[in-house]
Amino acid sequence: MAAAANIDSNSVIGKFGAYGAQCIPMPNIAAMNSVWTYWNNAFADWASGKSKFGAAMQSASKNLTTALG
Repeated sequence: MAAAANIDSNSVIGKFGAYGAQCIPMPNIAAMNSVWTYWNNAFADWASGKSKFGAAMQSASKNLTTALG
């Protein structure tokens, strides 16, 4: 933690660290790649303005359910 105190909170690494402190870690399980793909695509669509958040997540859920059969 002492090293973290020396990082400028306005730097890219400082902001990355602040964001990471608020996140929930995701396990690295290869079988989950399809889930993360739909999840990441939904966030990308929302962030780019292509879709509203709720609609993007509903679409991701529908697409994943279809893919899982």
